[in-house]
Amino acid sequence: MNKKNKVLYWLPRLLAAAFVGFITIFSFDVFGTGESWWLQAFGFLMHSIPSLLCAGALALAWKNGRLGGIIFIILAFSALIIFRNGFAVFFMFPLLLAVGLLFWAEGRPGRAGRGDDKKAAAT
Repeated sequence: MNKKNKVLYWLPRLLAAAFVGFITIFSFDVFGTGESWWLQAFGFLMHSIPSLLCAGALALAWKNGRLGGIIFIILAFSALIIFRNGFAVFFMFPLLLAVGLLFWAEGRPGRAGRGDDKKAAAT
């Protein structure tokens, strides 16, 4: 795998993992509100839904880049429609779209240097 292919392989994975970690930080704002422990746990779970969806998409995309790219693109447009604020428009949408396009480009069939071509050529 040459340097360009390594960058194309690792860049979307690192960006997606950093994004999941970053938006997970916002889930912790429910603690310290003075509510009962159960309400705080429920609030944490509700605030963690976007990061759980992105983590699930990352898990799928790790092995199947094309599928992951499509899922991240769908998540990007979903965030744009659901949240409708400056944070979604200027941060979430472009980053999720870029990750989706990078995963899609990395996972496209017949990409040189991927390893699958060598297996196919050997048979």
